[in-house]
Amino acid sequence: MRERPLHDDADRDPRADEETNLGLDLVDEVATTKRRRRPVPVKRAALFAIAAAVLVAGVLAIVVAMMPRDIVGEVRDASDVVTGTTEYEDGGTATLSVSAEADAGFVKLSDFPEPESGLVYQAWVVDANTGNHSPLEPFETDAEDPVVGFQGLRDVVEVDITIEPVGEAGIPTTEPILSLPVPTGE
Repeated sequence: MRERPLHDDADRDPRADEETNLGLDLVDEVATTKRRRRPVPVKRAALFAIAAAVLVAGVLAIVVAMMPRDIVGEVRDASDVVTGTTEYEDGGTATLSVSAEADAGFVKLSDFPEPESGLVYQAWVVDANTGNHSPLEPFETDAEDPVVGFQGLRDVVEVDITIEPVGEAGIPTTEPILSLPVPTGE
């Protein structure tokens, strides 16, 4: 849209106005027109790549967190591993190895007599603050020297071994056949 001069100048040539305008009408029109900016394809691709990388990193973190720890290997390889051994009166030796560095430990039974049919040796960690027992995995009866690991050493004062019926027990149903105090490095 062209503006009209305030006064009527008869001497002016309308073509001269167009020549001196130098296309400013077009500039005015472009400046007042609202345009929707489209994302640049490169920006969109970069955002997609970042989102995909975050998703992959999250999935990997979850997978690593869900992978079982090799607690026995971690404790064995720790620089501060401390081991205590207790003899079982019916034959065999129970060894408790712990590492403050790994905040974990494991119990190994060597040369224990086979439990009666339908029974298993069960390890329990005893909480240092409450004295409550928490079950560990039952020892495998067919393993030569069965081993059971545990985490959270800071809260454990000892490990008790009982003989329990096969299946999961929430609390010990028999008196411990062995109590293994957590060894210290002193």
